This record gives sequence, C-alpha cells and structure tokens, in this order.
Amino acid sequence: MKRGFTHFYYLISCPSDVQEELEIVLNVIDEINMTVGEDNGINIKCLYWKNNARPSSGENGQNIINKQLLSRADGIIALFWTKFGTPTEEYGSGTEEEIEKSILQGKNVMLYFSNKPINPDKIDYQQYVRVIEFKKRYSGLFAEYNTLDDFRQKLNRHILDLMSKLIEKEAIFSQHVVEQDMSLTEIMECGWFIRRFLLELPVNQESISIFQERIDKIVQLANRFELLNDRDLNLILSSKIKTGHKGVHSLSTEDIEESRKILDNVEISLMKKLKNRENASFQLGRCLGHILMLTEVIWSDNKNFNVSDFHNRYQSAFNDFINRAKIAAAVLNKDIEEIINSVEQIYSDGEKTCESAINALRLSAEKITTILPLLSDIN
Repeated sequence: MKRGFTHFYYLISCPSDVQEELEIVLNVIDEINMTVGEDNGINIKCLYWKNNARPSSGENGQNIINKQLLSRADGIIALFWTKFGTPTEEYGSGTEEEIEKSILQGKNVMLYFSNKPINPDKIDYQQYVRVIEFKKRYSGLFAEYNTLDDFRQKLNRHILDLMSKLIEKEAIFSQHVVEQDMSLTEIMECGWFIRRFLLELPVNQESISIFQERIDKIVQLANRFELLNDRDLNLILSSKIKTGHKGVHSLSTEDIEESRKILDNVEISLMKKLKNRENASFQLGRCLGHILMLTEVIWSDNKNFNVSDFHNRYQSAFNDFINRAKIAAAVLNKDIEEIINSVEQIYSDGEKTCESAINALRLSAEKITTILPLLSDIN
C-alpha cells in the first residue's frame, strides 16, 4: 500500500442537464488518479454537492455548499449545455456563483460549454439565453465540445496537464517538508491563532502584539509551502500594519472578511501539507483556539448564558478537542491523557448549573493551555 498522498480537491459544478458529462468527469479523474497520480503520490478528489454535502440548516442551500465544499476546493470544473440553473441570492445560478467566487479567490477554473445537438422541443429558451449571455461575458478561457467523446478526449488531456502541474508543484513543496525552522509549539500556536481569527477577531489593545507576532509566524509557515500569492500576502501584512498603528478596530469589515478568507484557505492548505507531528500540533492548536474562544465568549456574555446553551453549542467543540488530543498524543509520543481526563471531567461537571459551567470552562482553559509547555521540548 502506497502512503503519503497529497490530495487536491476540485468542485464539480453544473446544472442538471449534463449528468452524462458529470459521470465522464468522475471516471476520467479516477482513471488518471489510478495511473499517473498513483505513481507520483497525487490524488485529485472530486467534490459534488449530491455526493459530498452533508445535511445542514440555518442557511440557504448555496451558502451551505459554499462553506462545506467550495471553501475546501483548490479549483472547480464547471459545465453548461442548455440550462443555466436556479438563481441564488447573489448570482444567476449556483454554478455561476461557484465560478465567480472561485475566480475572486484565485482558484483554478476549468469551464466547458456543450455544443451537442438537442431537440428544440426540449430547450427552455430563457435558460439557454442565460447560458449564452454568461458565455459572452466570461473573461477567462473556456473549452467547447460537440459530442461526449469529444468532451472525454479534451477533458482527459486537460486533467493530465493539470496533474502534471500538481506534480511539479508538489515536488517544490516536498523540498521544504523536512525543514524544521519552526518548533512544534510555534506550529501549534499558528493553528490556535488561525482558528481564533476565523471565529473572532482580537478586540483589546493587549492582543495587538500577539496578533502581529502570530501573523508573522503564519506567513513564515505559509511561505514554506508557497501558499500565499503576492496579493494575499500584501493584504495580510496591510491588516497587520493597520492594526499596529491604530488598533484592531481600525480594520474595516472588508479587511477582516478578506483576511479571514485568505487565512481559511491557508488553514485548509496547511492541513494538507504538514506531515505527521507538525500536522498533529497544528490541528491540536486549532481545537485549542476554538475552545478558548468559546470560553471567553461565555465569560463576557454570562448574563445570557444558560446550561442548555452550554451543552448544545459547545459539546462538539469539546469532543473535537478530546478526539484530536488523543491523536496528537499518539503522534507526538507524549502522554497528555491526564489533561484529556481533566477536561472531560470538567466538561461533565459544567453541565449541572450555569455557575458551575462557567467555573468549569475557566478551569478548562487553564488545563488546556498547559499543553503548550508540555510540547515545547518536542522537536
């Protein structure tokens, strides 16, 4: 069994009239994964909403797909024939939204238009006109095909070319994997900071120096794997400079949201690129940041806090921390079972009353933070 594969995720986006092409995409990528990909340790994984999106509530379907699938994707393969799709809140269809947002995020977009013949009686002309209009205003390169065989041949050539570029990119990355220019503790702190920044921006003066220091470390770690392009790097550093001069509140909503998008992609990419002990440290840090942030939210808003809220909103965060802590303990060859047991007991005690829950969370934070010095000597 060959191990050590690097996975690249591509979202398949299309209306309902190109299901045959969808099957061809899945088959072609699977065939290339089993041959060229297998030989080079690269795997292209397809994301398709019917196969990979999990049931969720509280938001419209497109926003759920964006969060669950589009945010994970390294690129997108989009297809149109005669249907454009159902409008979303922001765009003419889900496929258009996924294409446009991928372009804005600097992701690779592979777009195909079908010229297959079709019975005129089966065409929804309003839908078809929207396809034609989108095709005219699309600013990038796209491919057209006349038959399914024509599509298969072109797609096969394009995916082989994509695989070649991914192999070349991974070869560059692999030159840096063995570097140990950051300790596991620093990598863990990067995971902690990214998760906290994505969930809640630091808001007090004391946090500014921490914000700047963590951004420096994340940029250092991301640059090791060339995960930040010049535009993203400049925006992150601009946010850091603004914060240093005028405080966190000087950041505009647009600055914050754009920085979060960039760091979200960095976080996902780092989880793919970091190996073994580094990955365990990074993911443990992510959980640590999540739990401590939730703890502080309760402390600052305990007037509206209740036991049911504690149980329902934070159980998954605690469970995620416990599970990842156990994995990290094994990978890092460190015995942190005592801390895990303490956190589990504190969480259990905290379900009883509001007051005990808040006290339990305070103790949890103290226990969890002891993990940092515990890992400081592992290199």
